[in-house]
Amino acid sequence: PVPRMAASIPLFLPPNTHEIARSLVQIHARELETLLSPLSTLSGGEAAAICAGTLAQRMEDAWAGNDKALRALLPMDPPITLMLPSPTENGSRWHGTPSSGAAGDYEGGAMLIAHLARDWSADGDVARRKAHGPVLNVFRRMRASKLRILVPGAGACRLAWELARLGHRVEANDASPSMLLAAHSIMHTGSTFHQQREILTGYPMPIFPRVRCTVDAVHRDGCLQPTYVPSIALRQLTIANVSARLTLQASDFFSFYSHSADSSGISSPSHWDALVTCYFIDTLTEPVKAVRLIFSLLEPGGVWINVGPLQWHSEQAGVLRLTAQELSALLTAQGFVLRSWRIIKRVPYMSVSGWRARNAWLGQPTEHDLLFFVAWKR
Repeated sequence: PVPRMAASIPLFLPPNTHEIARSLVQIHARELETLLSPLSTLSGGEAAAICAGTLAQRMEDAWAGNDKALRALLPMDPPITLMLPSPTENGSRWHGTPSSGAAGDYEGGAMLIAHLARDWSADGDVARRKAHGPVLNVFRRMRASKLRILVPGAGACRLAWELARLGHRVEANDASPSMLLAAHSIMHTGSTFHQQREILTGYPMPIFPRVRCTVDAVHRDGCLQPTYVPSIALRQLTIANVSARLTLQASDFFSFYSHSADSSGISSPSHWDALVTCYFIDTLTEPVKAVRLIFSLLEPGGVWINVGPLQWHSEQAGVLRLTAQELSALLTAQGFVLRSWRIIKRVPYMSVSGWRARNAWLGQPTEHDLLFFVAWKR
């Protein structure tokens, strides 16, 4: 029999989460038609040369697998602990709106599948070992239990989940309700909640994160091979029992935590013993404002641990797409004391092994270097 979790991890979402999830699934379903449409421009000989009919069928099968996963992981009746105020209500802490959901969009199906693969499948093992490993080791060396840790930009929440497994009280924050809802579903694989709804019955679940086959592929087979989530044993998911220590909070980082001292009394400044950012800094349009806010959120003696690239996503940051040297100087000026500062080389976004690594790809175009630092608040 499948072991069951006694409690659910608290999940705080905006009222329009079901609209966002429905839009994401619908747009993802329509995207396949766009991807396959160029096949209609081929001559008979050209279509035969690339086995267009077989290619289309295999793409449809993989796409159907991703569609099934998205529908299972994004239930239309999510197990919300508390609906946050709507964006139109006074004092709202969530300012997001449903996005287009297109490929490359953080609130889109492609990005969601990629995050799930990196955080919860075997294809993310190397990336997690190189990126999450140093962060977890810092907390292991501290030998402190029950620290209050905030993880903004938590994505699919594997790192936040691992921190909670170490015994700490963790709040995972992300701007994407869909990302947190899917992570919540993964963490509750085999739970009573999912059994009652007859979803996630085929686990680990196959997903196809490379189905678009966009970069340096040698053979189409490499793009259409599935990976499986969660790769971790169900026994570990259930007996880890992080439900009393982990909270998932969908909100804009600046809007929510800048108002942590308002009259509602939900939180207060200098509330956190530690703050962990992973693949987060370079997604911000106002990195200097983030440094200022993070400093204010930490208790005196609190620690900020960061790991991630500086591949700035938005041109809105202008000249403040900071270099590593500028970021270091900014942290010191703000009042942080840097105890560790190093570059982690050649980290893949996802990795493959065996015949897929040898025969499917020309290289590892998604490898990048990560900035890792440990900064203490004076």
